Amino acid sequence: EKQPGMPPNSSRRSLGGLDAQNCRARRADAGLLLRRSKRELDLRRRRSGSGGPSSLLEDPRALEGEEASPRWDEMGVAEQVAQCAIRTIDYVRHGRHEERVSGGVAATERCVGCVRRLRRLLTAPEEAPIDAVIQAGLVPALVELLALPPPECSSHARPLLLALNLESSHALASVTAGTPRQVRSAVESGVLPRLLELLRGGAGMQQQHQQHHHHQHHQHHQQQHHHHQQQQHWWCA
Repeated sequence: EKQPGMPPNSSRRSLGGLDAQNCRARRADAGLLLRRSKRELDLRRRRSGSGGPSSLLEDPRALEGEEASPRWDEMGVAEQVAQCAIRTIDYVRHGRHEERVSGGVAATERCVGCVRRLRRLLTAPEEAPIDAVIQAGLVPALVELLALPPPECSSHARPLLLALNLESSHALASVTAGTPRQVRSAVESGVLPRLLELLRGGAGMQQQHQQHHHHQHHQHHQQQHHHHQQQQHWWCA
């Protein structure tokens, strides 16, 4: 209800001002978390040793058949975004789960190439295709790619998954540097909780690894004990 003496639409303007303030605060939070997550991921990348994510991120030829392929440069920006969307969303929905079963890394390699291409499009000097990325449904997929590598993943897959974390965080940083509407799309896709999870994941990941290795060691010890008992039974018989 409009208060006496208030100019018309003043309450609407005040609500709009609050929305703008909330959006700016969320954008600042997202930007801060993204900067911290990129530093954390870079530290993890260095700790993983040479030949890991460092080479994947710095050498565009590290993923054979992806960035070295000239067909990206033959496409327009809209077509590149569409191709990245098809491959990245398919990987998020199907590819990564299938590879956990099969133990392969080909689909993850392709996804790293696509997200890297997307990150370069979003950081180009000319106008970044942020709206095209949002309309293609890529923001929720990029948020999903911030998930930490599971403790049981192979030594071949881990550097690639860390590379996906870092490339996705760079791409999302470009989205959150856009307009309030563009920032809202990232926030509503759950980027802030996932970034917090990513930042807290350093210690959590180490603990998961320790638990996983302890479980493997315990299983190995049980198998050895069982084998020893079988040998004793055979000699006694």
